[in-house]
Parts: sequence; C-alpha cells; structure tokens
Amino acid sequence: MTFGLDLTRIMMLSTNLTFMVTGLIIALKYYDFFCDINNRFVQSCLIEKKYPREELIRRVMLQYEFRCFHLHTTLSDLDYQAVIALTNLSINSFYQVVREEARTQLFELLSQFQYSILTILPNIVKFLNKTHTDKKISTEQLEGCLLLLKGNSIQTSLLTKQDWYVLGKLWPSLFRCKHLENESIQKLLDNIFSSANLNFNSFNNQICLSDQTVSSAYELCSSTTFATDELRLKLFRQKCTFEKQIISKLMDDLIDIANDSSASPKSKEISLFSLIFLLDSCKNSPGLLSPQCVQVFAKNLVHEKQNFRRISTDALCMIMKMCKFKKVISEHKTEELIEQAQVDTYAPGYREDNAWNLYNYNFAEWQDGKFLDKSYWGYYSWPSRLQIASNHRLTYSEHMDGKYCEAMEQIFLRFKKKNFVKKFLRSSQLEGDKCGNRFDAKKFYLFKSVFRNYGSVEAIESVFEHLFDLVRDTTATECSHKIAAELASGLIRGSKYWPHEQLCALWTQLESLFDLIVEHMTKDTIDIWTECFSNSFEDQDPRRMTFYLNYFKSGFVKILNELNVMDVKTRPAFKMTNFMQLLTSLSQFEWRIAEFWNDLIEDITYLMGHSNKLIREIIYPKKSLGAILGSWRKP
Repeated sequence: MTFGLDLTRIMMLSTNLTFMVTGLIIALKYYDFFCDINNRFVQSCLIEKKYPREELIRRVMLQYEFRCFHLHTTLSDLDYQAVIALTNLSINSFYQVVREEARTQLFELLSQFQYSILTILPNIVKFLNKTHTDKKISTEQLEGCLLLLKGNSIQTSLLTKQDWYVLGKLWPSLFRCKHLENESIQKLLDNIFSSANLNFNSFNNQICLSDQTVSSAYELCSSTTFATDELRLKLFRQKCTFEKQIISKLMDDLIDIANDSSASPKSKEISLFSLIFLLDSCKNSPGLLSPQCVQVFAKNLVHEKQNFRRISTDALCMIMKMCKFKKVISEHKTEELIEQAQVDTYAPGYREDNAWNLYNYNFAEWQDGKFLDKSYWGYYSWPSRLQIASNHRLTYSEHMDGKYCEAMEQIFLRFKKKNFVKKFLRSSQLEGDKCGNRFDAKKFYLFKSVFRNYGSVEAIESVFEHLFDLVRDTTATECSHKIAAELASGLIRGSKYWPHEQLCALWTQLESLFDLIVEHMTKDTIDIWTECFSNSFEDQDPRRMTFYLNYFKSGFVKILNELNVMDVKTRPAFKMTNFMQLLTSLSQFEWRIAEFWNDLIEDITYLMGHSNKLIREIIYPKKSLGAILGSWRKP
C-alpha cells in the first residue's frame, strides 16, 4: 500500500516537472511586480484614501497574463502517460487509500490543462461497456469509475460537461452499466445525479442563423474577408449538423434504455431524467422531438413508481409549453380603445377612464374583445400603447400536419383513453396520501396545457364524469378533492382562449360541479378549493370571468338570504359558513371589480348586527372579510 502511494506521488512529480519549472520562472518574474502592486493597493486604500484605479488595472493585467499562460499550456506525452496511469490506479487499485490518492492527484493534474479531462473519457467509456460482459468487475472498481465521473472541488463532473460529444459517449454507456442494483452504488449514483441536477445547465449549441442575418453580415464586412467568412460559416453549419446527429442518436439511445425490459429500474429512471435535459435542443430543431420520445413520457405517467410519474409529468409540461402555438399580439393606441385616457400620468385610483374594465361584459363581441389580463394596467395610468393578445388561439387536432404535430398526437391519444385517465387520477390520489394535500402546480399545468393545446373539453375523455366522481368520493376525501381541484383549475385556465360557444357549454357543466363542490366541501378541503379558484383567476381579465363572478355573487346572496331567516337558536350549516372563505380567491382581481366588492361589503356590513351570535362570529372574524376589505377601496 505504501508503494502504491509513493508511486502516485512520484508520477505526479515527474509529469508536472515541465509545468513546475515554467511556472516557477513566471512566478519569480512577476513576484516582485505583484508585491509592489499589493503594497501600493493597501497604501491607497488605508493611508492615502485615494481611488486605487491604477493598482486595480495592474492586478487585472497580472491575472490576465497568468490566465493566458494557464490556457496555452499543452499536454505533453509524459503528462498523457501519467494521466492514463493515474486513471488505472483510481479504478483498479486493490487499496482504497491508493485509489483516493491517485484520484486526487489526477484531478490536480487535469486542472492544469484545458480540456485534458477528455483524455480519460475513452478509458471510462471502455470500462463501463466492459461491465456488460465481464462478471469479474468488482463493486470497488465501479465505485472508483463513478467517483471519477463525479469530480471534486477542482474538477467538475463529466456528466455536466456542455459538450454533446462527451454526453453522447458517456450517458448511454453509464445507463446501460450493470451492477447498478448494489445498495452502495445506488447511493453513490443518487448523490452524483443530485449534484449533476443542481449544476447542469441545459444548453443548445445549435444557433439558427437566418438568411437575412447572414446577408447583413456580408454587407457589413469588407470584401477581402469574404472567402474566410464563407469557410467559417460553412464549418459552423457542418458543426451544427454534426451536433444534431449526436443529439438525435443520444435521444434514441436513452429511449431504448427506458423501454428495455431487461434494464434495471434505476437505469430506466436516470434515462428518463436525462432525456429532460435534451428537450431544450428541440426548440430550434422540431425534428428531434420524435413521437417515441413523447410516447415514453406519456406511458410512464401511470407507472407504478412515483419517481417515474413525477419525471414524466415534468417532461410533458416542458413539451406542452414548447409546442404551444404563440399568441397573436396586436398593438393599439390607448386613445383608440379608451376615451379621455390619462396616458403616462401618475393618478392612482378609480377614474372614469379605467371604469370600463368591469366584470359585466357583453358576450356578443367576445371573439373581437380586447382583453387586458394584467391587473396593473389602468390603475396608476395608461401607457401610450397597449399590446393585446388576440382572443383566438390555434390548437392541435388529431391527424394534423405541421411542426410538432406527430409528437403532440401521442399525448392526445393517451388522454382520449378513459382507462388511462382513470388510472392516472388514481395514482395521483395515492401520491396525495404520501406527500400531503398541497396543491400540485405541475399537475395543474399539465391539465391546463392539455386543454389549451387541444382547445376542447373533450381533450380528456369524460373529464366531468371523473370530476364528479372525485368530488363525491368519501374513501379518500382530501386526496380526491386535491386532484379534482388541480383538474378543475387546469380546465378553467386552459379554456381562456376558447370560442364563446364552447365556453357557454363549459359554464353550464361547471355550475353543476361548483354546486356539488360547495355541498361536499369539508374543513380539510376548504383550503384546497380556495387555492384552486385563486389559481384559476390569476392574470385574467374580469370580463373573461363574468360567469364565475356571477356564480360567486349569486351563491353568496343565497347564503345571506338563508342567514337572514335564521333565529337565535338555529345553527347555520357548514357549507354556508365556509362559502365566504372561497371569496378570498377573488382577491386576484384586486381593484378591477369595485362594483362587485361594493355589493358584497354592503351585504356583509348589514349582517354584522344580526341577532344570532354565530352569524356575527362567522362574518367578522373570518379572514375572508379582511381579504375583501384589503382588495377594495371605495372610489
């Protein structure tokens, strides 16, 4: 063991001899210069109290020269032999101390040369591929190889290198590796991927240059450099094509591993997880998003393991957001839309020029309506120009041709199966038992994206049948209401740009659903439904929400009428006492529904003097009253 340690130290000293001599010469050359700069810097800061600009510039110059020396240092043959020897010791040595010391010295050596980490890549890939056939490979050897991939404080992990060539070689070999079922190896893998997840930044080397950009660049450059620039552009396009092929091959390999029945569950899980990092490259190259990629995520939405379902949910949220059709934005002068508008002036509060933004709306002009979904527009002042999204948005349909259509069809076909939806909702209920009953924003966004991208309530088969069953469920009330709240909120937000005819049919069904929710609501689910409605009304023009506001207003008036006829001995029902808390969700509309707040507060104020003590306790201690008063200021 001592001989192994001495060997690693001797090899490190011998390989770094050239570097150390060169570094010593440069260090001696600049040592006096650095000391002089440091002393003058201290004097300027502590004694003379002057701005040390000159000293700072000199220090930057010194650091730049050291960086240039560091970047241009080349890896010699002796250094390369030392890297290979230290790599073998880090993996194959019988002694743990030797492996650790060799790994430390290897990272120290590699940190002295740019891109030298690539020299150990072939050996690591070869070793990982060897695990498929060689059963004599020990756990210690595999652990040593994984620790090389992990890196340390000096050398970053190979798994996070922003190089498609490295990832294309390394990821498939690692994920197909055997012996991953060992408990210690699994813990190490979890640690490595947890660190990689925090430090990995999705990147996209495929920069798309339009013809107009290229022609403009040629016009600006001199004619003498045309040949060089054309060659550079040609090489750049070849590089992009080559990287696109690597990404496509890498995605196919990861999909094969995820679908391989002989692969271990750990290999399938990390393959799915790594596929998410490649989705960013599909933005500029839609062809990379294959139907098989979307299908593997959609299939694992109903996997028996929770980690698979969560990874698939995150991935489908990214895919749906990437594939959604863009809004059609039109710009209008404020004076064209609003009479006597106060433009670019500071006059907060209620004015005649912002009173038009009320919740009562004429549905006859729904398709051509100019909706303002941001609450800050109009309260302080109006901008000179307003950018307004069209109230019509393109949606996907079955057997549609175009960009992303084949991939999106896989999601559509999955959610059209009633048994698949039922199984997905059931698995979500089980997650609620384990993870609590907090509103899941990812599930909400998935449902919202489905209804938004496909533009119909039929995007999810028998959605209202599932909603009614979940609300009526008494075996797991909290979990059922949680997933029902996420689905209902996604339906409301996803229908934002639907045609008026579809919305009328939707509102008719939602009214029955809301009545059922109020009837089956409990003290444990009231917060879930409050968050559901609050999330549904976020960034919505009140005119879009006319149906929902009218429903809450009529329901509140109905409860007030029932409270009025109660005598002192009558105890109010639970659904009447907690309906007020649902009104806190309307605080999203803030100042824009002043008439609505005014009517509610007048009715609430009247009941504060009710003869029934319970009714008085219901009214003013409730936090809903504080939210209402905080959202409303009398004009």
